[in-house]
Amino acid sequence: MAEDFDIGPLTWVKDEINLSLKNVLENLDAIEQNKENLAPLKFSETYLYQVTGALDMVGLQGCKRLSSELGILCDRIQKAEIEASSDTLNLMRDAIATLSSYLSALLNGAQDQPLILFSAIQKLCSLQGKTIEESELFFPDTSIRAPKSVLNEQSDEAANPLFYASQRSNFQQSLLQWLKAPSQQSANAMAQAMHRVQLQQTKPVHKTLLWVSSAFLETLGQAEIAAKPGVKKICRKLDQYLRNAELESNKSNDALMRDLLYYLALSEPTNPLISAVKDTFELEGTLPNQALSTMFNRVVNDEARDAVQTLLYIVDGLKVAWAKIAEKDTAEFASFDQKLAQSTTVMPVLD
Repeated sequence: MAEDFDIGPLTWVKDEINLSLKNVLENLDAIEQNKENLAPLKFSETYLYQVTGALDMVGLQGCKRLSSELGILCDRIQKAEIEASSDTLNLMRDAIATLSSYLSALLNGAQDQPLILFSAIQKLCSLQGKTIEESELFFPDTSIRAPKSVLNEQSDEAANPLFYASQRSNFQQSLLQWLKAPSQQSANAMAQAMHRVQLQQTKPVHKTLLWVSSAFLETLGQAEIAAKPGVKKICRKLDQYLRNAELESNKSNDALMRDLLYYLALSEPTNPLISAVKDTFELEGTLPNQALSTMFNRVVNDEARDAVQTLLYIVDGLKVAWAKIAEKDTAEFASFDQKLAQSTTVMPVLD
């Protein structure tokens, strides 16, 4: 189950982030007016580097990825690898508006569900000729280990390299059948090969990954999971994992574990093994619902984008005025009222 985000650390850096993003927006506006002068992008890259560092510090990995991709895009535009077209600049503005909205939602009590940011990040990556998988924005607790009730039956087979080779061969043959014609039967056969290797494991890190892998492979009989483009890549990774060399180390493979758990979170609990893994890692509620995703990922039109930018300026002014009022500078009441009135004229645009 997704937990509420601790807003404490974010409140400490939010003003710094807002100011940096505001400066980036101003620089984008300057470039829009004079596309021959790309110097402001160098400053924007620095601001975004600061934002990325602050987001990393408070543990917002999805937001960090979005900010990082914006910084990389700034660099590539400066190097003339990507044109500073109006469409590109608007895409960057949209991404900043999405990031600002997401951070504001967190401060208002929303859960941190980085997958909401996938659409915005995907657009930035696509512009650069890169791809991103949804599982890259899924951050479950990979430190959890399989329950002690999960069986292991270590025998002399485990010391025989031929045992691992035979199970890998069984896995590969079943995978080939599944690639030709996806079915629950071939998915279960892959899972069985993985399960037999799991039974020989006493190291918790490998026992857990193999247990989760078996559950993932059984989900491949579900049409929705089988159709996902990233599934074949994970199967190839599992094939490589079955090489005995990796099973000899104590090193965890968190990236692979995250991928497996993402697809398990998407899956239906059609059997006890899938249900047990989903329960152990508390995957229920870790994916954003469709309505929430649509709200954050909708295309922002020019009028709404300008309204968001204007509101950012107004809010900054309100903070300054209120700080002075708090210091008993009563002359600032007039300025505060004026800025508050301005915000009411902007809000209808965002309805």
